[in-house]
This record gives sequence, structure tokens and C-alpha cells, in this order.
Amino acid sequence: GGEEGPGLSTTRRRFLETAALAGAGLAGTRVLGATAAARAEAASAHEAATPWYRRTLRWMQTNIAEIDVTRYDIPWWREHWKRTGTQGIVVNAGGIVAYYPTRVPLHRRAELLGGRDLFGDLVQAARQDGIVVFARMDSNGAGQEVYDAHPEWFTRDADGKPYFRDQDLYAPCINGPYYREHIPAILREVAANYRPEGFTDNAWSGLPRASICYCASCRNSFKDARGHELPVKRATGTRPPIGPGSNGATLAGSRSGTSTTRPRARRAARSACGSA
Repeated sequence: GGEEGPGLSTTRRRFLETAALAGAGLAGTRVLGATAAARAEAASAHEAATPWYRRTLRWMQTNIAEIDVTRYDIPWWREHWKRTGTQGIVVNAGGIVAYYPTRVPLHRRAELLGGRDLFGDLVQAARQDGIVVFARMDSNGAGQEVYDAHPEWFTRDADGKPYFRDQDLYAPCINGPYYREHIPAILREVAANYRPEGFTDNAWSGLPRASICYCASCRNSFKDARGHELPVKRATGTRPPIGPGSNGATLAGSRSGTSTTRPRARRAARSACGSA
């Protein structure tokens, strides 16, 4: 209980001030930490509530070959997804061959698939990593077994010969049962069993524009729509009008008239469009 000297009083006062500042700093740190955590949690909740098609910007696609079934390293790919910030993947599911244990008739399983479900394993891994999945289809070709079972599913030229996608695959017709029944059955199977966010297809456009299909489906559809048989020879001697008001018959005339009628047709088209 004696009196304190001036030096001791000053030291105590500095200690109390330092302790108060330290306490305030610690409290501020806790508040900032709590705020940052709350912001992170809110951002995570917002991302989860945002539809995948609004937040999935970085996609990755790997084209699986049949041999890959025996050597596909899913753990490596998961690390690659994480390292590259991948948000969505496109993975082979079916079409020419299936990378899952399909039950659709004539949907051939990959040669070395055995009892493995490679597509299913990849879907499961992606789901665990929060990654969106598109099931990739390859619908524009089929092998000998399918052709032999259903030749009516495939494209044909005017002589009745089948078109080929390549030397081993026949080209199916987009107007026939292959695309109208067989492929939809595969899509339904994949959708029901794996619930991918979407599908992509390597090719759904059918034959190139320079080729015409004369299969029964195409010939019957054309006759129903136009009232006559599908022409075998390309029409010659006529050209469509260039624009509104142009004279198609004149444009299809002799070469000597072409140079005078084309500018006239262009002027007519510009006039119809409201341009000078």
C-alpha cells in the first residue's frame, strides 16, 4: 500500500493501453474472420442455387476409344479437373458403342468393357467433385451387325446401294427408325440410369448436302409431302431468284443476258429491303 513512483505509474498506464489495443485488435480479427466465413458460405450457397447452365463455363471433353476402357485413369483425371478448374465434362456414353452396360438391343458394348461401367464411374466421380456431366453420343454410324438386322434403317443412293460413314460403318438415315426409335431408346436409358445434365452428339446432320437418300423412309416421306416420286436426276436449266422482285426466268436465260439482269435484280432486292 505505499505510494507509487512516477515511473511505475507510467509503466502501468502503458500496459493497460497496450492490453486494451490488443483486445480490440483481437476482437476485430474475430469479426473479420467471421465476416469472411459468412461471405464464403453465402457465395457457396448462391452458387449451389444458380442453375448449372448459368455457372458452368469451363468444359473439358475427352474422346474415349474402346481400348481406353482397360487403361482409363479416373484418379488422374480428377486431379486434372481440379488443377484446371474444370466445371463441366463431356463423356462418351453410347451410339456406335456403349461405355456402360446397356440393355438396348443392337447397342453394342465396347469390346473390352466386360462388366465395367466406365461412363457410370466417370459420372460418379464428377458428381463428387461438383462437376456437370454431358453424355456424348456418336449416332452417325453403325456396324455390320446392325445393318444386317435392319437394312431399312440406312441411307441409300439412287441405285439402292448403301452409303458409308467410313469403310466399317454404314450411314443411318435421319428419317428412319434408327434415329426415330433406336437412338431415342439409348437416350432414355442413359437419362434414366445416370441423369446427366445434357447430351451432345458427334453428328446428327445425316448425309452431306451433295448426297440424297433414296431409302424407303425418304421416298415415302417425299411423296406424301409433294405428291410425286423423289427425283433421281438433278434439275438443270433453272436458278432461284436472287431477291424479292427479281425475275428468276430471266436470270436463268442466256449468258448474254446475265450481265444486264443481275444488276437489275440487285436493285430490286435493295429496294425491297428499303436500302438506297
